[in-house]
Amino acid sequence: MSISGIYRHFKGNYYEVLGIAVDVDSKDEFVLYRQMYDVFGYWLRPKDMFFSKRMTDSGPVTRFAKVGISFENILEKENIFDISIGNSETENRYKVVETHKEDDDIIFEVKVLL
Repeated sequence: MSISGIYRHFKGNYYEVLGIAVDVDSKDEFVLYRQMYDVFGYWLRPKDMFFSKRMTDSGPVTRFAKVGISFENILEKENIFDISIGNSETENRYKVVETHKEDDDIIFEVKVLL
């Protein structure tokens, strides 16, 4: 099952997941996604955190819940190799250096920009 699609964050905003990103140096796995509001920025979040539960005043909730699939292939419109990607948990910026398909997902190999 592909992780790509549209997700709703527990606080209400929507995000489009493009695939899994792997840091070529550390081998850490992230989810590569873009926000679907304001400037449509691209972000990485640790994979385990993206799919984790979050404690709220009303109890545990899913941090990001898949709500649908994308009908638009944004990778046909943007060169993913030219995009600077933020890390939602650090100040690091990343660049995609390689991509490949694995099962139903796109795997993005990323490197920290120095």
